[in-house]
Amino acid sequence: MSRYIIETYSIFWYYINTLYGGFKMLSLKINQLLEQNNRSAYWLSKQTGISPNNMGRICNGETSTIRFDTIEKICLALNCSINDLFESNNQKMQNLISGHDKDKSDTD
Repeated sequence: MSRYIIETYSIFWYYINTLYGGFKMLSLKINQLLEQNNRSAYWLSKQTGISPNNMGRICNGETSTIRFDTIEKICLALNCSINDLFESNNQKMQNLISGHDKDKSDTD
């Protein structure tokens, strides 16, 4: 099961890389969320059951992949949506993340 999740996630990142030209386009903004909530990466590691070393790497952007179950644990601990976790240096992707770039045909 976990191999399937990793392979699915790898395909997702390959698609994002192919479509937009780079993995760094999407990044996690966990440190910002922790700061807003006066929490630390250590606190988050305890809440999620993820080792402090791994959580530190995730929070500092030192990982190139993240599992779906890890995203879910982080969202539950921070009481946030998946969209709240991500940011992008590509304006179109950032609009999609924030929900501001809806297909015009949706309103017709």
